[in-house]
Amino acid sequence: MKKIVGVFSVLLLIILYMSFNTRNIQGLYNSLSVVREYAEYLKKDVLVINDDELNNKENKNEFEIKIYNEMKKNNIYRIIYHNDSKVESIVYKVDYFMSLFYGNKSYVYSSDGYTEEMQVDSINKFSESFDPEVNGKEFAVCENLERKNWFYCENNH
Repeated sequence: MKKIVGVFSVLLLIILYMSFNTRNIQGLYNSLSVVREYAEYLKKDVLVINDDELNNKENKNEFEIKIYNEMKKNNIYRIIYHNDSKVESIVYKVDYFMSLFYGNKSYVYSSDGYTEEMQVDSINKFSESFDPEVNGKEFAVCENLERKNWFYCENNH
């Protein structure tokens, strides 16, 4: 009986992980222009969009409807947009449920290719070699994606 419960638990965790793992980001490439237009419409250089706030808003405009639909489709819980005269950046925070257990995941666009997190060739390889005794307990890293200035990032805090 314990083996059956154990196997069931492992399968459930695998299913949950696969359900919340959002590595398909084609929609995010396209939504950058919508978020940019929305920020221009609001006349804001910095914009933070939370899915629960949009969900609870009664009269959404066309930008908010498009953005909210992309957020739902791509399991995004927060978008942080910044545009000054030199650099445009956007952060898509994803997988809220899984972040409670495994740390934060995000997709980042930065027009100048800069990220606050350390850039690595592969997050998986970094994770395998990460030693909290040597490197400290926390990490924040990004890997390049196939599109210029786009990154997938993870941290454990």
